[in-house]
Amino acid sequence: MRRRISAVVLGLLAALALAGPAFADTTPGGPGENFRQSGDALFLNASGGTCDGSTCTDTFVSGYIVEFNDGTTLEEVCVDQFTYAARTGRFISSFFGCAPVAPDIAEDTSSASAEVTVQGDRCGRRTCTADEVSVSLSLTAIGDPNSYSFSQKNEFGTCVDTVRVRGESSDAEGTLSVDGVETAAFGQIGSESFAVSTRCR
Repeated sequence: MRRRISAVVLGLLAALALAGPAFADTTPGGPGENFRQSGDALFLNASGGTCDGSTCTDTFVSGYIVEFNDGTTLEEVCVDQFTYAARTGRFISSFFGCAPVAPDIAEDTSSASAEVTVQGDRCGRRTCTADEVSVSLSLTAIGDPNSYSFSQKNEFGTCVDTVRVRGESSDAEGTLSVDGVETAAFGQIGSESFAVSTRCR
């Protein structure tokens, strides 16, 4: 498939998606401008591909449910597609869109599914138009989960941003249906705990 997003990156982006507005409300470099946010997330990602003889389409689906310690939640399913000529690999079109819908992920991350119609932009080599894609995904974890952790610090002026992520994910397989066309799907199901903070001197 064209690309895969690691569990670590997915969790990190989910955390920063809601933390971003809080960062934006502060002016970096000001004394005492501190921010902290933490929480837990369940996530899935999967990819599948189809060919009709002249063209092929790779589809990547990601979804997550994030519960922040302040009581807020973030839920989303995103679809990313890339269509190309089967013989030459020449780009034909792409699609990307997200819907604020929660995927169904088991608490023990043994299975996951999503069924959603996503609105987004379909782009050719020159123009983009509004479009929508209907997706149905079903995954079952295979093998034992793998644990991971990640931490990162970035300095901006007199402020330091810190991100810490700890979680585990399992490889998964199942089926992916896009606009009624079904294919095999391979991906991951996982869970994470994270903390993000900004500390300014």
